[in-house]
Amino acid sequence: MMQGENKIYRFGILCNGYSFAAWQTLVIEELINQGHIPVVLIVDDTPIPQRSILKKISRYTGKKGLYNLFERFVFNIPAKESTDMEEALRHAEVIRAVPELKGFGQYFNEDTIKQIKECSPDFLLRFGFNIIRGEILDSAPLGVWSYHHDDEMKYRGGPPAFWEIAKGDPVNGVILQKLTDRLDGGIILKKGYFKTTLHSYSGNLNRVLVEASKWPAEICSQLASGKYSLPETASKSDAPVFKKPGNIQMVKFLYVKLLNRIQFHYQELMQAERWDLMLIKQKRDIPAIPDLRGEIIPLPKPLKNHFHADPFLVKKGNYLHILYEDFDYKINKGVIGYFRVDADTQEVSARTCALEMECHLAYPHMFVHDNIIYCIPELSRSGAVELFSLDENTGKLNHVCQMLKFPGVDPTLFFHEGKWWLFVTHASASNEQLHIFYSENLQGPYTAHPLNPVKTDIQSARPGGRPEFIDGKWFRPAQMNSGRYGASLVWNEIESLTTVNFSEKTVLELSPFEMKRYKQGLHTWCRDGEYLIVDGKSYGCNRHHFLRNLKRKFR
Repeated sequence: MMQGENKIYRFGILCNGYSFAAWQTLVIEELINQGHIPVVLIVDDTPIPQRSILKKISRYTGKKGLYNLFERFVFNIPAKESTDMEEALRHAEVIRAVPELKGFGQYFNEDTIKQIKECSPDFLLRFGFNIIRGEILDSAPLGVWSYHHDDEMKYRGGPPAFWEIAKGDPVNGVILQKLTDRLDGGIILKKGYFKTTLHSYSGNLNRVLVEASKWPAEICSQLASGKYSLPETASKSDAPVFKKPGNIQMVKFLYVKLLNRIQFHYQELMQAERWDLMLIKQKRDIPAIPDLRGEIIPLPKPLKNHFHADPFLVKKGNYLHILYEDFDYKINKGVIGYFRVDADTQEVSARTCALEMECHLAYPHMFVHDNIIYCIPELSRSGAVELFSLDENTGKLNHVCQMLKFPGVDPTLFFHEGKWWLFVTHASASNEQLHIFYSENLQGPYTAHPLNPVKTDIQSARPGGRPEFIDGKWFRPAQMNSGRYGASLVWNEIESLTTVNFSEKTVLELSPFEMKRYKQGLHTWCRDGEYLIVDGKSYGCNRHHFLRNLKRKFR
């Protein structure tokens, strides 16, 4: 269903009253802040049966008692704290409903449905009741929207964001769906994939609750632009249905979580990343698909307490111009380094610091336009995306202009069908949320894509190098960060890229080199003709890294 320009939406809420979990309050406030209007509250007025003392005690002593004890007294989840929304919702009509229970489904009577329709909501948010069925699902034109804080293709049921930790799944999916009469067969309005916080259930659940809270408002903005329509295909998951863990399962879960926490702190303190560069000359007949084979050309090694990462190159004339991140653990900051390599002798003929600023610098994306070598380094802590040009004689970067006021991480630009397309992640969700901006001119102004963020996926959102145009298709390297940061690269084929649409699919994963110094990671790819430059990492102890993280843990 396509909507009109700048439409204001009226929404209703299925709830238990004016008390909402903090994450639900975020959802409602985001909608209200965008001008959308809460017009009706459908309050569950079903009488709560009185439970005897024995039944209350059995909740904590029965087969699932251990989980219930931890949920009630141990797990600290700020996003689930109760908040009062009576003032914000004071103008909304209140309808008290007692649905009829038929099997596992709750059905609303005709009078309730009529009252809801008279309030003319465009959609309903389900923050109360249980499995709702029947006419209520069609009481608003855009339906009833409901969250499931797991990947429905792996985990149906609950508890939310729990079984990922129990099973060691590095990815926690979340969906916002339009409910249908088919159990577990909703229409997926938005889906995202987040990195599982394996060492903390509270942290994992709190994060996915908060990060997905903007989704209803984002969908409303996309609909209001007139350039987006709701999906119509229902999910067809046959994943197993999970329930609260039994006591033995809970003991295993706590043991796994303890091991994960020990590993997490050990890695943070003792395993500093050691990135280094690999310059490769490949055969001209090498396949167009990503391949790491070829002759290795030596490059200078990082200084003590430094690492080199995020390399880009441009071959111009007889020289290879290389820019990269030069990170210093001692000051916890990166600068942009420069190598010039003679293509004939394969020797480094120049080496310098190309750019240093007060903020951290990384990912110096390079490209050529009108015979000028340009660079867009990451300087997200400045809150902007800036364009620089390379002085080929000195190896220095000179500022050209500010392209965009946006805290962009790993900005990547390419020209396609008459427009410059800037792919970048937001600093607040640097590994997961991909944004696109476009302009007819290199220096801008740049317009935000109406579907931003166009993708939320820890497995393939963050840019990982220069896109390549192969056999009439664009392929975008992206980082696979679902396990440890920078573990590998994926190759995304862009299926659709216009000012109103975007879609891509992952076609392969590129693993790191097997060599010891490179085998623990790969997160940047850049090819120009027969020359390829990538990075790779290993881990080791660094005293500056250790002391900085140790101090942070005791703050």
